[in-house]
Amino acid sequence: MPVSLHTSALASTAHEANFLPWLKRVAAPAAISPRLTAVVVPHRADAYYLKSLALASRTGLWNLRFLTPSDLRNHLTRPLPSPPHIPSREHLHLLLATAAERAAGRVSAEAVASVAAGPDQLLKAIDMIGQAGWDFAAVGPPRLRPIVAEFRGLLNQAKFQLVYDADRATLAGAQERAPLFQELFVIGFHALHWNLWPLLEAAVRAAENAVVCLTEPDFESGDLDAAWIGTWEQTFGAATPIDAEPPASPFAAMRRLPDSAAARAQREASPLKEIEFLAALDTAGQARAIAARARQYLADPACERLGILFPAAGALSRRVAALLAEAQVAHDDGLAWQAPGPLEREAAWDAWLALQENPRLPVLLRFLRARADAPFAGLKRDEAIEQLERAFQELLIDDLGVLAEYLDRHPREQWRALAQGLRALPLLPEQEALGEFLERTDAIFREGGWLERAVSLQDYAAPWREIPDLRISRRSWLRWLRERLDSWQPQRAEAGSHPYSRLHLLPYAQADAQAWTHLIVAGLNEGQWPPPLDETGFLGEEEIAALNRQVRALNTRASVQGGQGEGHVAVQPGRALCLGPVEKRALVERQFFNTLESASAAITATMQLHDESAPERPLNPSEFFTRLHYGARGRAVSQQTLTALQAETARWLSGDAPGEAPASDPAAVRQTRAAFDARREAGHPFGEYEFALRSAPAPPLCLAATQWESALTAPAQMFLAAILGVEASQSDEETPWALAQGTWVHRWLSVFTSGAARRSLFPMPTPVELRHRVRSAAEEFRSQATAALSARQRPVPDWWQSAWQQAESAAAQLATQVSAVQGHTHAATEWVIDDTALPVGAGTLYVRGRVDLLLSAANSLEDVWLVDYKTGNRSALNLKDLGKGKGIQLALYALALRAAGAREVGVSLLTSDTVLDEPQIDLAALDNFTDLWRCLLRMQETGVFGMLGAVRPEFGFGQEYPLATLAIDEDILAEKWALSHPEFAAVEDEP
Repeated sequence: MPVSLHTSALASTAHEANFLPWLKRVAAPAAISPRLTAVVVPHRADAYYLKSLALASRTGLWNLRFLTPSDLRNHLTRPLPSPPHIPSREHLHLLLATAAERAAGRVSAEAVASVAAGPDQLLKAIDMIGQAGWDFAAVGPPRLRPIVAEFRGLLNQAKFQLVYDADRATLAGAQERAPLFQELFVIGFHALHWNLWPLLEAAVRAAENAVVCLTEPDFESGDLDAAWIGTWEQTFGAATPIDAEPPASPFAAMRRLPDSAAARAQREASPLKEIEFLAALDTAGQARAIAARARQYLADPACERLGILFPAAGALSRRVAALLAEAQVAHDDGLAWQAPGPLEREAAWDAWLALQENPRLPVLLRFLRARADAPFAGLKRDEAIEQLERAFQELLIDDLGVLAEYLDRHPREQWRALAQGLRALPLLPEQEALGEFLERTDAIFREGGWLERAVSLQDYAAPWREIPDLRISRRSWLRWLRERLDSWQPQRAEAGSHPYSRLHLLPYAQADAQAWTHLIVAGLNEGQWPPPLDETGFLGEEEIAALNRQVRALNTRASVQGGQGEGHVAVQPGRALCLGPVEKRALVERQFFNTLESASAAITATMQLHDESAPERPLNPSEFFTRLHYGARGRAVSQQTLTALQAETARWLSGDAPGEAPASDPAAVRQTRAAFDARREAGHPFGEYEFALRSAPAPPLCLAATQWESALTAPAQMFLAAILGVEASQSDEETPWALAQGTWVHRWLSVFTSGAARRSLFPMPTPVELRHRVRSAAEEFRSQATAALSARQRPVPDWWQSAWQQAESAAAQLATQVSAVQGHTHAATEWVIDDTALPVGAGTLYVRGRVDLLLSAANSLEDVWLVDYKTGNRSALNLKDLGKGKGIQLALYALALRAAGAREVGVSLLTSDTVLDEPQIDLAALDNFTDLWRCLLRMQETGVFGMLGAVRPEFGFGQEYPLATLAIDEDILAEKWALSHPEFAAVEDEP
């Protein structure tokens, strides 16, 4: 097993000095060798780079494999008689959460809840200690050791091995087997890969001949890299430094900052021209600048390889890739983007998970809405949703079991059917055996038509058949389903699928082992790059500090003096260095400057000034951006520097930058601009882009009286509801207290005329009888709710009892006020006004609705008093408020009653603070508002509603708008409103 080690200042130096000579030597024998000849690299991008070097040198790659660590692990374990069973991260999350729940009583409730809710955080701490070869039971935080011990027991029960344990087992048996590789070349690995040390050692021991190229340490991470190289030398012999000098790079000086005033002055007077800086306002601007600079670099004959580096895949990398694809620039998109697969076509998936985790009515309604037109309990979806919402507004309790009991006791047949539907919902139990969860979930998927998800479930859940009796919680099972059952796949544009092109989009972590002529280092904002390194999860600050001290102690214990004597540091067999946040930060910094030094011609660093998620908060440049600017320009980055840099970038983009790709759909862009301008053009009425129809609706609109009132106060929302049939959904977390109490009071007061036929007047009961009926209705409702709660063995909640008492008090007070009215002997409640035509000038306004209470002096509609209950804080009706659109609903009811034959109609709004001594408004007063009725008629016939007020008021609550609605200046809206609805504007202006 001859092994030759080589070291170089940069990984790219070893390509010409070692890789290509090795490749030429092994290429011909590899084609006929029965054993593998392989190159092991950290990333896919490294493999393509080395392949491109081979192709450029006209060397064949027949029967030569390029392996990443996961590929290498598969090759090493495949010949084993019993290959290790390495679980997915999602499987480990489920077992660790279950371990925390099983350890309850031996650890604090806080620790159990924290791990059960977020097991990945503790798993990172376990990995950090375990991959270094230490036992968590000995060195981990004491309060968490019982959970980890339980976790280890579950791993053994499921016959799982953690990846680093499997690698050590593979290493232990490597020397006992025949060589797997004929020739092996290992390159690109450094101290950030300590977790792969057992795997790499096993691979080298499984090779007939091996060559390993390592990167020499530097001052940023000297101890860590020295231990990495020293361990290789201790294991396989001394390394030979590569004689070739690294290519001269103007960026080598970036490792050292100007350390004197003279050096800073010299750098400021003679800035490093090879490095430039671009700053944009936002992500879109930064992407445009990056794409333009990339095209500029590619036009340079000296540009042989251009890398655009990003902190990670995200909006910035996706936008840059899209701009390059639109410009038909061939490139290799090494980040790609995640695209939904067949499982993501099920829009109801997230809603189903939420329903299983929290079976409440608002969550069920969200699930039903996501299920398209699927019926529920024998009813059409929309009808079922409407009835369930109405039942909830009555009961005010969203527990599905209690609601089913309440619906089952209701006289409505539809509601009893809904009760059966609620009981038949296939809900998972709170806790059950793993095998039972698997069977129930599979049955639910198949019954619901989710066949693809059922097949995926069986595939992914195969390991659980080893432990079918393990009891787990529903929460852990649902988290596993959410994490595991997905089909997201990386995708690239056709122009971004050229791994041998000159242009490569890569994350920073994958670029340091390649040679570049030009680089664009993007996203250099604080918190983006360098990335915020996790401090080992949810551990407390004291535990983190203790664990960091433990890391240093463990690394000291793991290190020994190597066989080469003083200064040779190596790690003991079976151990590796523990990489905490401090160590990772030092290695990331070294990796970053190695990447810069790998460039030979030019570098551009980019950042942005604002984040779209919080535009009011400026983004700061990262430490690396500041350091590069200081090293290249000799001065620090101030806010004035960034502002000037952004202005300079904007000028460059608008003038000297290479032409950008044309918009994919210029017509659509022009149309968007036309709509944008039309909405902000004062002096014109509302048009087709402003909640208005282009032509008159046919037939004319027919709205309820409440909707006509809303049309004057919230016209945009009423247009969406009446014309498009869409309304803002209520928040799932908000209990409709006011709505429920209003519903209760109206229903209890409707017993004034108990037993009366629909749309008929009935003799008023005595005041005592009236109050008794209202009280009895309230008591009956409470008895129904109490019975439903008792059936589910639940007490009446205090908040519900309080809400009922407030509603009962309000109903009793309103009943008392009605009973004190003199001269009216007959009454009708819930009087329905069907579609009624109201003559308005030469047109007809249509209206419908339902009146709370009608009072009459006789069994006749000739002279009636219309009363509307309000349980909130409302002032009495007056003509001034009516001119502003308040009270339109009751005014339209009065006009509809006159159209039905009434000669005199009084109108009053009854609250707990008003007295019914005389009507607040009469028909004669309403006849003075002809312009107001004409305004409604114009809306009805034209479909032009418009928009009023601020989209997002600075104070108080505003109306709900669709997500993409942009704000318009309120003065412009007021001017457009006056031009579109002059009749209403005239009424408002009257004193």
